[in-house]
Amino acid sequence: MLRTSLKPLYLTARRIFLRAFIHPGSCPDIPGSPDSMLLILDRRLGDVSLAIPVIRTLRQAHSTARLGMVASGNLHGLLQWACSPDMLFDYSDAPRIVQTKWEIAIDLTTDYHLEPARLASRTGAPVRIGYDIGGRGRYFNLPVPFDPAIHTQKLYARVLTLFGIDFRAETLPHATNRKPAAVAIHPGAHHPTQQWPPEYFAELIRRIHAGGEPVIVIGADSERKLVERIVELAGPGAKAVITRDVMDFVATLRDSDLLICNNSGPLHLAGLLGVPALSFMGPTVKSRWWPVDPSAVVLRRDELPCIGCNLGYCKIQTHDCMRLIKPDEAYAAYLRCVKMPR
Repeated sequence: MLRTSLKPLYLTARRIFLRAFIHPGSCPDIPGSPDSMLLILDRRLGDVSLAIPVIRTLRQAHSTARLGMVASGNLHGLLQWACSPDMLFDYSDAPRIVQTKWEIAIDLTTDYHLEPARLASRTGAPVRIGYDIGGRGRYFNLPVPFDPAIHTQKLYARVLTLFGIDFRAETLPHATNRKPAAVAIHPGAHHPTQQWPPEYFAELIRRIHAGGEPVIVIGADSERKLVERIVELAGPGAKAVITRDVMDFVATLRDSDLLICNNSGPLHLAGLLGVPALSFMGPTVKSRWWPVDPSAVVLRRDELPCIGCNLGYCKIQTHDCMRLIKPDEAYAAYLRCVKMPR
């Protein structure tokens, strides 16, 4: 809580310091046919899932450029499958990254951390592009204005305008002709405040299973305890599926006819794959993280004065933004989802 309250003061002081001591230099014109581009991505699945259509658009426009990408190692399989980069790096590969020649370096991270911006600067690329958040724009000679009210995918797409490229939103071509197998439920989230209560998930599973629909509860190994707890609470109507890696998760999700989840990475992965979704949104900022699929159903308590607080803890200690979304309301939303034309 103290860290959250001090953050604005820290960012203001940092902005003043960087403006005084970091000088990005002038930016040459962006080459019409760049020979190499490095993209530095956010660390989370949701951010990367929203960035992939933007990356694919850039890749199609400059198909001959050598494309390198920096991302969390657990997401490399997804990026290789979706974007076909020539080189994939983890964040720990900084020495190898800066020893490689890049004509353009693009930092797509939309957080205030300086490490990705410094890495883009250290590449020595003639053109360095990134978002100006808390003074980190000083590491780029082509900073992009950051607007927290803009959806994350639209914010990524702003980079394309610098190249004169129109963004074409798409789902992955491999996501068609799926064979529906079950309703998939992913109960995890980055912060506990983003999670619908486990007992609510269990009640919803019982209602869905009573209607004859098979249900799987999916998660990574780090979410095993939560997944198994919900399956135990739900009784015989659910099966636990612990995925080995991100591509195993993709395969499981593509074989599902609906995803029910919190506002987390799998929700945005479902949008990328063309899988219908029903989600619960509480402290998450609506303007930035609403699902991109226009048919997606979102349950949110808009009437609460604290809704969208964007905090990892509940400052009123009630978790009303999630607890007031009852299983009855969720089941009614589920019925609407299954009646939608596919």
